[in-house]
Amino acid sequence: MHDVMETAPVVGAPPRPRYVRAADRIRSRPQTREVGARYLGQQLITSLPLVAADVLALTIICGAVSFVAGAPILLQALPYLCVALVVVNILNGLYPAVGIPPAEELRLCSISTSSVAVTCLCLVLANGDVGSVYVIATWIVLLLAAPLTRSMARYLAARFDIWAQPALIVGSMHEGAALFRDMQGNRSGGLRPFGIIAD
Repeated sequence: MHDVMETAPVVGAPPRPRYVRAADRIRSRPQTREVGARYLGQQLITSLPLVAADVLALTIICGAVSFVAGAPILLQALPYLCVALVVVNILNGLYPAVGIPPAEELRLCSISTSSVAVTCLCLVLANGDVGSVYVIATWIVLLLAAPLTRSMARYLAARFDIWAQPALIVGSMHEGAALFRDMQGNRSGGLRPFGIIAD
């Protein structure tokens, strides 16, 4: 940080420079870092159950298809497919997916799942180990299973106060109170109301 020189006028004497450190002028930075770290930690806590649900669904389905088809290629590629699914979900805004309507989450989840399934289809067809029927079956089952495991993870995580992100409601008192009650009753959306600012 740069130091700032201020001059204090003194009557009858030449002005003497007074040095004020720029760090002394800005007192909010440590608190800003603390709030930023707290926010990042809350984002991580809110995202972890959804990440676990997505990886669990992909692992179970790939394991089942590998067992039925007798082809270990899906299990060998499973870590890469899990990373690909998590990265695509991050890019689609599915972590922490707070405040997203269920229909939009289903659409984004289908896009992510389909992109990973297409990657899996290309991988399997290139090696020729498993028929395309198994891969298409995996794709369809994953399209159904991923949203179900995510909603189950939301339902289970909503029981804990630490999971949801804090939300402040701004608006009229009547509508704000109604929204407050709705958000309290539906914690699986990932928001935990803590106050109302009424106009």
